[in-house]
Amino acid sequence: TGSSNITLTSTGSSTSEILSLSVTGTSLAPATKAINSANITAMRLNLTAGGEGMNISVIRLARNESAADADLTNVRLINDTDADGAFDTSDEQIGPTINATSGGEYIFGGLTYNVPAGGTKSLIVVVNTTAGTAGRTYRFNVNSTDFINTISQTTALNTTETLTTPLS
Repeated sequence: TGSSNITLTSTGSSTSEILSLSVTGTSLAPATKAINSANITAMRLNLTAGGEGMNISVIRLARNESAADADLTNVRLINDTDADGAFDTSDEQIGPTINATSGGEYIFGGLTYNVPAGGTKSLIVVVNTTAGTAGRTYRFNVNSTDFINTISQTTALNTTETLTTPLS
């Protein structure tokens, strides 16, 4: 359990327009959940592109709080196609399933996730808990400006995310 509230804005510029990718994270983790539970929706990332469409190739998440690396498995990024914040059969996984991490970071690389110009897309983070120690807590964050790699679709500018609000 825990909370994750972040807002990042990624900006680059071309000769005629300002490019941006706004990323807003919200905790969806339940207040309590039994150990050995599957498909827990832990976090939502809303991504909004400005200026032109954006291609996201890497998303890195940091796990915080008292949970250990072995307490969470099957960490997945899910395209929340109906934007309801719940993991259901209409949603599709993007990127790999991560079962092990070192130091509490989950790196989803090799993505081809596209956000259209002026559009918003929603990703959710879904996890399983193991038979670890009861009472442990977790939250996910996008901790710094290099946690998301974004390239604009038309001008192919590699944009740098800028943290605009403090992390929770």
